[in-house]
Amino acid sequence: MIVLANGCFDVIHIGHIEHLREARAMGRFLYVSLTVDEFVNKGPGRPLYTWEDRAQVLRALRCVDAVRKTTSAVEAIRTIKPDIFVKGIDYAGMDRFTEDVVAACREVGAEIRFTRAPKQSVTEIIRQTQALIEPMIYNRSVRWNPNTSRMEPYSALDDQGAKR
Repeated sequence: MIVLANGCFDVIHIGHIEHLREARAMGRFLYVSLTVDEFVNKGPGRPLYTWEDRAQVLRALRCVDAVRKTTSAVEAIRTIKPDIFVKGIDYAGMDRFTEDVVAACREVGAEIRFTRAPKQSVTEIIRQTQALIEPMIYNRSVRWNPNTSRMEPYSALDDQGAKR
């Protein structure tokens, strides 16, 4: 059985890993249709990583057999024609789909299933990270160094952002 998972997979976390492992266990081959950068609708500045970087991370996972570019879940369903289309538990109410995946699955004969991995939000992880970092920047204890692309203690930098 061919299983299809679809998404952005911008910042991989344990919820993604568990979701993909569960999805892979549903069949013999797991495709991940990965949304191309310009079609990611997670808010300003997203995705944080390019499609190529996100695809490389997914390909490194043993549970993922193939990664393909897609603009939408419906496009991926119609192209791959999986036996099973799988989404996370947060979609189980069937009211979160932003496109007609139900009709696309019916069209190709795919069953819709949901994994049980607990929902985790990358947007919330980003917010929590910002909440930790912003006070340090505001208090001038750390500063972004464009030369090294790192946060560094403020005292290690001159006013132009270069190392002394």
